Amino acid sequence: MKKILLVLLATGLTLYACKKDDKTNTTTPPPPDEVKPVNTKDPQAMTAAIKVFYGTNTKGTLPAPTGTGAPVLKASNKTITTANGYYAVINPEITSGTVAGYYLQINGADSYFKIDYSKTRGARKAQTVSKHNEGIFRELGDNSDSLIVIKLPENATLDTFCITYVAYDSLNHVSNPISDCIAIIPVGGGTESAALVGTWSFTRSKYGDEDWTSDYYTPDTIYSGIRCDNDTLAYCGGTSDCRTVISSHYWKTKLELVLAADGKLTNVYEDKSYRLDMHSSCTDPTYLDVSLSYNVYGVWSYNPTTKTLILILTGEDSANPESYNVQSVQLSELSATKMVMYGANDPTYLTEYTKK
Repeated sequence: MKKILLVLLATGLTLYACKKDDKTNTTTPPPPDEVKPVNTKDPQAMTAAIKVFYGTNTKGTLPAPTGTGAPVLKASNKTITTANGYYAVINPEITSGTVAGYYLQINGADSYFKIDYSKTRGARKAQTVSKHNEGIFRELGDNSDSLIVIKLPENATLDTFCITYVAYDSLNHVSNPISDCIAIIPVGGGTESAALVGTWSFTRSKYGDEDWTSDYYTPDTIYSGIRCDNDTLAYCGGTSDCRTVISSHYWKTKLELVLAADGKLTNVYEDKSYRLDMHSSCTDPTYLDVSLSYNVYGVWSYNPTTKTLILILTGEDSANPESYNVQSVQLSELSATKMVMYGANDPTYLTEYTKK
């Protein structure tokens, strides 16, 4: 009898444990909070969602122009194309006066941003020509710190909103107002742009009615006159002790545009370059390897109706807007294996890419 009770007791404990475990295991955790999109047409929501470099937000209306003695800005009224999570970069044109910063407001908002360039975001630098200047990207530059840079949220609705900004100087003289709009576009494309997805290799280019040039990857060798000066190499200009040697040897090995189905892009560049080391010995001259390789990242968008391919490029560091640039190119030809494009700024320059 005692054995039976012990067995029943053990069985009861086991069943209780099972019921307890079953109850714990079947409990469904609450669903995570749904991330709601930011309504691009809601000026208050967009003001809260964007980040303006060097900017602090203040309640109130945009400061009014002060007239005499204030900076003067050139009229703009343009639309800036960007994508969620990327930047809208505005380059105000100053016709007179000096600028210490800007006041910027999303149209319809109850607050504005004061952009103060006395606040440092890194070393100041002037606008320079970018090294990312191959193929269709040959005209890219970078952005100096004096531009207006707006970081878009990751989840805004695909639409257009407009802003107004004014410049101010060190005495707080306020310029004339300028209005621009910012269009947030989808990245990638649907079935009509499926042919674009893949890795495209640059093959040739042409200007206007000229013939296609296919020597992009052809090696380039430079010869120079060299003489010995105390067992050190030195350039010379045709004197009797000169000898002609290869001073540099250079060739491009890769220029590719990778368009992913999710809208991401990578522009890949590689070359091989060797330069004569002028500090090496006359009897045993050596060459310095100065080869270059880099990737430019970003996103792409395609409009099949207008055949416009928009490339939003962020340079080598996608978190840094200093090399940020937007290129709009037209596709004059697109097939499963070949793509021909030209830039909006120079429709006479054609570039051809073939799919790998």
